[in-house]
Amino acid sequence: MKLLMTSLLFITGMNLMSNEKIDYNNQIKPFLEKHCIECHGGEKIKAKLDFTKINSPKDIKLHFEMWEEALELIHEGEMPPEERDQPELEEKKIFTQWYKHNFEEVEAHPGFSQPRRLSTMEYKNSLEDIFGFNLEVQVQEAHESKIEKSLVKKLFPVDPPGRSGFQNDTYGSQFASSDLSRYAFIADKTIEKLFNESEKLSAVKPPNKITKKQTAQILSYYLSKIYRRSLNKEEIASLKVLIGKNTDLWSMLRMELKAALISPKFLYRGLDIKGTAGEVFSVSNDELAQRLSYFLWGSVPDEKLLKLAKNKSLKDEEVWEMQIKRMVEDQRSQRFIEDIAVQWFALNEMDHLGGRLPYDDALKNQPIKFFEYLIKEDRPLIELIDSKVTYANGLIEKFYKKDSKQITRVGKEKGIEMVIQPLQKIELKNTENRGGILTMPGILAMNGVKGRTSPVLRGTWVLERILGDHLPEPPMDVGAVPNNKKGEILTFRQRFEAHRSNKTCAVCHDRIDPLGFALESYDDSGGFRTHEMIGKKKNAKKGAAIDASGQMPSGEKFKSFLELKSTLVNNHSETITRNIVKRFMSYALCRKLELYDQPEVERITKQLNENQGTYLELIKLVTTSLPFTKTVIAEEI
Repeated sequence: MKLLMTSLLFITGMNLMSNEKIDYNNQIKPFLEKHCIECHGGEKIKAKLDFTKINSPKDIKLHFEMWEEALELIHEGEMPPEERDQPELEEKKIFTQWYKHNFEEVEAHPGFSQPRRLSTMEYKNSLEDIFGFNLEVQVQEAHESKIEKSLVKKLFPVDPPGRSGFQNDTYGSQFASSDLSRYAFIADKTIEKLFNESEKLSAVKPPNKITKKQTAQILSYYLSKIYRRSLNKEEIASLKVLIGKNTDLWSMLRMELKAALISPKFLYRGLDIKGTAGEVFSVSNDELAQRLSYFLWGSVPDEKLLKLAKNKSLKDEEVWEMQIKRMVEDQRSQRFIEDIAVQWFALNEMDHLGGRLPYDDALKNQPIKFFEYLIKEDRPLIELIDSKVTYANGLIEKFYKKDSKQITRVGKEKGIEMVIQPLQKIELKNTENRGGILTMPGILAMNGVKGRTSPVLRGTWVLERILGDHLPEPPMDVGAVPNNKKGEILTFRQRFEAHRSNKTCAVCHDRIDPLGFALESYDDSGGFRTHEMIGKKKNAKKGAAIDASGQMPSGEKFKSFLELKSTLVNNHSETITRNIVKRFMSYALCRKLELYDQPEVERITKQLNENQGTYLELIKLVTTSLPFTKTVIAEEI
């Protein structure tokens, strides 16, 4: 979309100086009142957009994504609707120049430091990595069901997505009084299990006598893990005094560990950041180690990272690259890979496909395994949508018949009803209609409605999840696509054309439909097809041929999904790359990207797009970016 903005400036013959001040109240607000307020303000508020509530500079900056979309729609002639008076060329020039000055000529800023509570998953992972065991509840598990065994996940609900769309964005999460009792309960259970099962404490388990030296060693070891950094001189001195005064060392040890586990130092991140208010400064080695570990592992730094932070060598470029490679190769990176993939691609929607375990599990795990391959094998970013590699097993091999011989079969022992094979890597040598995440059967199946395909859901998913385009909410009175009347044999596409005849709806459908109808070559289960099928599945008859042709808003025409995919790869790779950068950066920073993040997003996008960048290169660029390595303490108001 940024390329579109640049071209618009050229097309409209911009002759205003970029530093010319355009006043919002005197020049932009009258423009909005003339062309926009009737539908987006007062009593009518379409697409949840109310221009009457945007008055202050803060309001203007906060809605930077909305202004970008508004500019695109105005210059494409999609807004205002055709029946309304259209803006004059000079009005468009002024609006474009105002946008350019306020939203493109922005100075990069790292963002303000703000404490953030650990998400439920981060809290669970941290406890497991600190102490080396899981806290599980004893339950009986039926073969056909999934039972949650984690004590943490039983007591704490899954975090709702924050403004970023990710669950690790917990800045808006409120701390309830009941939370403290749950944290205390889990701390007690953790310490109880630690004293009963830990190898580190095996030689000094109660009721055996423990020395002051052993107490100091145990506390230092675990507190540095809990606080995610080496203990400072004051903390070490305080421990010595505490140990020296106590005669019941076992009780003191338990109390200190529990106090640490329910303290803000453990439950929150960012509390150790200190600096002069309003000044941009680099975060410490300790903080950098935490940012990297919670990004790639969703958990505390390990001893190697803590040691590098203590030695102040973590910021060395070669050391940093080696740590990224090591951490991605580590099994703990599977948490990050699965977490970002499930939330980014909305894979939990597959949980509602019909409960056909373990078939549904195979469908859901396929894009996760593919995403793992892209990251761990350091593949080019664009292979997300165009790849010759996928993962399959016997449960979903029907979608890859011509290449299914690559799947290794596992013999079934007598008395075993089913052997569930792991997903295996296969090369798509003969399956031309697959490749990349867009044509994975689970992705296609989950974007349907009541057992049929939905070009709108599929197109919206591609538009938002892959191209990073934002769509407003559909009108409340939007109806369903009508069925054929008696005697009619209209295709779904023909019936849909009548449905989308509303000009207001067409603004979004012009962007959605080409993508969605290109995927009509895949049925409601994700299987490839060439014709519509009429009637119930068992007695269905072949109907009209599928029309998967279309035209992108940018002008490119295509006859099939394969041609559309080629168009996306060759003409829209920068847009796709930018979306990938934004997703990774937002997840890494645990927050929604703001206007001042855009210069770094554009810098990283340009570098990766020009050099056919890979996923490890992306991780390196994100973790060495301004907002990841620096911060600002907000000034008190």
